[in-house]
Order: sequence, then C-alpha cells, then structure tokens
Amino acid sequence: NFSDDSEEDVHLTPPKKIIKNPTKHRAQKFRSEGLRVENLKKWLVPVDEDPLKAKCKLCNFTMVAELSKIKAHGNGKKHKQIEACKEIKQKSIKTFTTNKTPTKLDIDVKMAEIKLTAFMTEHNIAFLATDHLTDKEELVSYLKTVQFSILTDESPDIGTVKSSCVILRFFDSKSGKIENKFWDLYKVYDSKNPGNATAEKLAI
Repeated sequence: NFSDDSEEDVHLTPPKKIIKNPTKHRAQKFRSEGLRVENLKKWLVPVDEDPLKAKCKLCNFTMVAELSKIKAHGNGKKHKQIEACKEIKQKSIKTFTTNKTPTKLDIDVKMAEIKLTAFMTEHNIAFLATDHLTDKEELVSYLKTVQFSILTDESPDIGTVKSSCVILRFFDSKSGKIENKFWDLYKVYDSKNPGNATAEKLAI
C-alpha cells in the first residue's frame, strides 16, 4: 500500500552531502623583507594608509601586498618599459659647460654673435641669410675683381649703444645672381662716448 512504499523510499534515499564552507582567502600584510629583494627594492614601497597594500613608485600603481601579485606586476610589460626608461641616465647640464676662463677673443665673438642675432631679429631678416656669411679674405679677393655696393643700417640696443651692420651687395658669377654678404658690425654711438659718433669713425 501507500504507507509501505513511503517507508521503502525513505530507506532508498541517499543521505545529503554536507558542503563545508570554503576557507576564505586571508589577506597578507606588507612585509618589509620585500624592500631588501634586489629586483623589488628599486620600486616597491609600502602604503602608509593601508598595511594590506603595496605600491610601485615607478608606475604609481597600488596593489595588494601579496608576493605573487607584486612579482606579477614587476614582470608586466608596462612596468618593464617604465623601468627601462628610468635606467637611462640623463647627462648633467654641467657636461655641456666648461669652467675655463673665457679669453678676450671668446668674449668678442660672443658679443658679435649676440649683436648680429639682435640686428637680424629687429629688422626681420631671415636667419637663412647667415648662410651667406663668408671668410673676409676670400671675399676681399673677389670684390677686387667686381663692382659692389655697401649697405648699412644702425640700431641701438638697450644700453643706448648704436651699432651699424654693414652688408656688401654684388653680382656673384658662381651663383649667377646678386648676393648680399655680411661684412661686420660696428659700434657707431655710445652714450658714454658721444664723440665717437662721427662719419670718420664709421668709415674706419
């Protein structure tokens, strides 16, 4: 009958399996030993606000303080690229300068370059025109054989010192066109020595 079948079914039903709760992963605190590992100490630092976190100071990246996660980050492509860039040492600016005392010639050359640059800037002269600067002896030898014109213009600097730029214009048979060559930059007028501002001074 129905009651007998029910009792038989009870004995045939297998017992239920008891599923145990899985063990929760235990978070690890940052260990200072990692700061002494050769390939970690260059970039690994602790996070003061959270003892369960670690930080890569190269990538500015925060991660859990597990050793496996830290090593995985250190072997990552992005981290290795940043690390390689940091290892390239930039030259100090001191390597581009010298401590030797400049000679009078060095000072004169520097002043001439500054004045020439200022003159070209003020008069909106293309810097490509500096390609026409040439050796004076070679230019003098050539000018003895051709006709040429002298162009000059003066410009005062912030110290009220007037300088005159002298340009020579002539026909160059090599290039087949009229050329302009820089000759020199002369000091024409100085507020401290106004008597020097004469035509004779400029002609010299």
